[in-house]
Amino acid sequence: MCDEKLKYEVFSEIEKISSVKLFEMSLNDKATYDALVARAKEVDDRNAARFLEANKAYKILCDHNFANCLGYSTKKLKNEMFRAAPVRFSSQVIRLQNIINREMLLAKERERLENEERALAKKNGETTRKQAAAVKFLEAHGYMIDASVSPMTAKLGDEVVNLITASDIVSLANEIRFEELTNETSKELSESDSFTDFMGSDECNNCRGWDGESHRCECENRRVGWTKDGDFENMSIYAEAH
Repeated sequence: MCDEKLKYEVFSEIEKISSVKLFEMSLNDKATYDALVARAKEVDDRNAARFLEANKAYKILCDHNFANCLGYSTKKLKNEMFRAAPVRFSSQVIRLQNIINREMLLAKERERLENEERALAKKNGETTRKQAAAVKFLEAHGYMIDASVSPMTAKLGDEVVNLITASDIVSLANEIRFEELTNETSKELSESDSFTDFMGSDECNNCRGWDGESHRCECENRRVGWTKDGDFENMSIYAEAH
């Protein structure tokens, strides 16, 4: 329901755009007065709806700690709603929505960058740990790591391996561990005079598998070799046809 203050403000607005005579008539003519009251009710309803929309937008800003972007409180916003023309108030709502959209996008971008930084830090930490473990692995296998020269080298007797990048340390450790496992498994198969299954054996007929050393399976239908899974810390091997 319209209060007298709102009616008066609507009348004042109409007085600015209408003749003074029409405004004066409304004070004595019931039809004119009722029409102006109805107009006041329309403005009241429209402003109330806009206030709810703006208040909702303001709450979202507060919930996301963006209240400082607005610059004033809901009380001041409400006062402006009754004081300002509808078009001006509507533009204020749009401004709030634009602030929300912009801040939401910025917040998502900040979250994405933070997640990327955490992932990179975790990856770098794991890389550093892996490289340190690879150095210990190589040293345990008799290699001498010389980091005083460029590129860094790994020496084992007369063998010298240049480690151009830090990842080369892990690669060398993987090669050594792979060779260890293949030699051990091939030796076990040889000593037990047995064969191992291999991936791709479904194309063989009456074949017991692969002996771990020959280039082909028992029926010689498939060329077979060792394949690794994992790295030097948790490596496993299996036979596979190529």
